[in-house]
This record gives sequence, structure tokens and C-alpha cells, in this order.
Amino acid sequence: MIAVLRRWWPVAGLTAIVALALLLPTAGSAQTPPPPPPPPDTLLGNPAGLTAGPGNRPGEVTLLWKPAANAETHFVYLVETGGGGGDDGRYAPALSGDAGSATIAGLKTGQTYWFIVIAGRSGDTYEWSEWSNWAQAAPQPVTPPPPPTPPTPTPTPAATATPTSTPTATATPAPRPRYDDAEIYGRVISIDAAANTFTMRVIRHEHLRGNSPSSPVTVDYGAVAYIEYWLRSDDYIEAEGSYYPNENTLRAHDVELEYRSGRDDDDYHDGDDD
Repeated sequence: MIAVLRRWWPVAGLTAIVALALLLPTAGSAQTPPPPPPPPDTLLGNPAGLTAGPGNRPGEVTLLWKPAANAETHFVYLVETGGGGGDDGRYAPALSGDAGSATIAGLKTGQTYWFIVIAGRSGDTYEWSEWSNWAQAAPQPVTPPPPPTPPTPTPTPAATATPTSTPTATATPAPRPRYDDAEIYGRVISIDAAANTFTMRVIRHEHLRGNSPSSPVTVDYGAVAYIEYWLRSDDYIEAEGSYYPNENTLRAHDVELEYRSGRDDDDYHDGDDD
């Protein structure tokens, strides 16, 4: 019996050791953790689905689009139909990163315009999205009011003789003095968009023949197109037009931005370019 066990034990013991070794993990078969999840979506998206139509008031167009994801700013570019694009058009004021609509004012009635939107954000270098689709629209036309009701005729009474009196002479008012082609340079203090005026501190002037304007002077910019899109307080402005000393007012036909405090040179804007 002992002889049989001696012959059997080496074989059975070796089989048990091999089975145990197969159950133990080896260095090459150690489990590894799963890969980490992908980072959140921080890529700059693209504006899309741009549509355009007449605004609620004459000279306005309303735009709608899906804003670009992770954008810092949206820009609207517009150009008249028939224009060549590129530098033929202009940019509207910058909008916020989540903006999905805009109302463009000051457009020509009866003129059709093309519109397109792009988004951007700052970083190590400024990053731009792809352009949106083009959209086309014309501003709402100016509708004249209805004509009045004709007056009801009344009989004309017979004329009666009246004594002739000597007319009283009336004083002719003196014409308001003015100086055409006056040029005034200064810094913008405040802007009244409803009255189309701004006040500026006078730094220098020309063509006033020794009549220095009081500072601050009021500038009426109603005849200057698109100035409301770029005019800012603290801008250094050169305004040219007719100066009325009695009112201390310059009625401008041309306003140019000479210098903008704290802004890059790319912010330079000339009123004639609009």
C-alpha cells in the first residue's frame, strides 16, 4: 500500500500545483481601469439657420439664428444686393455670445440687403467660427398717413367796408449769425440719441473768424448717416458744418473719429465710410 501511495503522490501533487497556478493572476493578466470619459464639448460652434424679415418700424430688418456654442461674440455683416461683398458692406455692432437675434436699423427703404453671421472668441489667438448661411430681406417701407376729411364749406358773408388804418411797421428780426465750413475738434462728453445730438469739450476750432465757441458745444449729427453705430462717449471727434454762435450749436454734415481712448487702431471709424 505504501508503495502505491509513493507512486501516486508525485502525479497528484503536481496536478494540484498546476491547477492552483492557473487560478492565480499573473503580472501580464492584471485588470486595467476603463478609459476616462471624453472632455466636455468646448469647441467653438457655428451660427446656423439665419432668417431675415422686415422689422417692426420703417428702415429696420429683424434677424433670427441659432447661436454658436461656446461663442464670446456674434457679428452681423450686411451688404446691399448688387454689391460685391467683401469691403462693400459693413458690420453691425457686436452682439453677445448667446445672442440669437438682432434688429438692424437705419436701412434704406426699398433697398434689399444680404445678411450673414459669424461668431468668435478670444484665447491665445482669436478664434472664428464658420459663416452662417446668407439671408435676404428689405426693411419695412414708410407708409404715409391717410388723407384728411375734406372741410365742410361755409357761406362767405358779404364784405363790409372797414376804415383804412395805417399799418404799423414791424421790426425785421436780425438773421441768426452762422459760420459755414466750421471745424471743431474735441472729446465727446454725452450723447442724446433721441435728439441726434452730442456735446463735446472743445479742444481746437477753425474757420470761426475769432469767435471761439463756448465749451461744451452741442453738435447736431442728424445729417450724418450711420453715426449712431460707432459713436461713443470719450471719443475724440472732428466735426464739420455750420456753427450758430447764438445757440452754441454746430449742425454737422461730416463727423470723423480722430482717436478712441483705450481702443485698438482697428476701432478707427470714419463717418464717410458708412
